[in-house]
Amino acid sequence: MEQSQIVYAIGRTEGKAQAQLLPFVQTDGIVDFATLNDLIKYMQVAFGNPDKRGTAQSKLDIHTQKNQSFSEYYAEFRCLATIAKLLVESQYHMLLKGVNDKLRSYLRNNDPAEDLEEVAMQLQKADTQSIKWAPLRQNCSQNHIPRPAQPTFNNTTKSTVSTYSATPSTAATTSVGGDAMDLSHQRFQLPEAEKLHRAQENLCFYCGASGHRSLYCPAKLTATRLRELVVPSDSISNIPSRASSPPILTSVSANSATSQNGYPSSKVAGGESQIQNH
Repeated sequence: MEQSQIVYAIGRTEGKAQAQLLPFVQTDGIVDFATLNDLIKYMQVAFGNPDKRGTAQSKLDIHTQKNQSFSEYYAEFRCLATIAKLLVESQYHMLLKGVNDKLRSYLRNNDPAEDLEEVAMQLQKADTQSIKWAPLRQNCSQNHIPRPAQPTFNNTTKSTVSTYSATPSTAATTSVGGDAMDLSHQRFQLPEAEKLHRAQENLCFYCGASGHRSLYCPAKLTATRLRELVVPSDSISNIPSRASSPPILTSVSANSATSQNGYPSSKVAGGESQIQNH
C-alpha cells in the first residue's frame, strides 16, 4: 500500500522534480523509498528552503497589491504572514501599507477598522465597488468632448498706443514700409498672397509683426512722429509759392526820366518810382 502511494506521488511530479525522482524507480516498479515521509524529506532537501521564515519576511517587505484585486493580494499576504509568523498588529500595518492607490484614496476619506479581519472586509467591499463602477468611468471619459483651446496672447509681443516709444524699433526699420526717415518713399500695395498670409497669422498689415493691428502699429506711429520732427508743420506756411510772379516796375508818370541803358530812372518828376508786387 505504501509503495503504491509513493509511485502515485512520483507520477504526479513533472519537470525538475520528476527528473530528481526517476533514478529511484526500478525497472520492476519498486521505489527506493521505504515510506512516503522519506520521499517528502528528500524533496525538501532538494527543493526546500531552509529559511522559509526569513524568505517570507523578505517577500512581505516588498509585497504590494499593484494591479491585483484585493482578494488576490490578501490571500498571498496571509500566506506569507503565516510562514513568517507575524503578529496580528504587524500584519495590520503591513496590509495597509501594500494596498494600491485606489484603496489608499479610499482610506484617506474613510477611517479604517481597527481589527485585521474587519479592515480586510472593508477594503474588499471598497475594491469591489471600484471594479463595479470602472466601466462607467471609462464611458464618461470617452464621451467627454474637450473644449476648444482659447487663444492666448503673449504679453511680451502685445503692443498698444500707450506703449509708444519715440525710439525706432527693429521692426520699424526692417518693415515693408522702408526707412521712416525716407520722406519721399511711397508704400507699395501688398500682394494678395501676403495679405492672406498676414490675415491668417494675425499679423500687422503695416510692419508684419504680431500682437497689434495696423491702426496702432508702433512702426507707423514712429514714422509719423519722425516726419513731424524733420518737417515742422508751421514752417510749411512760410515757404513762398512757386506760382508767385516776380516784382515788376510800373511808372508813375509818362514823363518819367529814362536812363542811358533804357530803364526808367529812379528819379522822376514828382517823386520816386514805385514797385508793385503782384
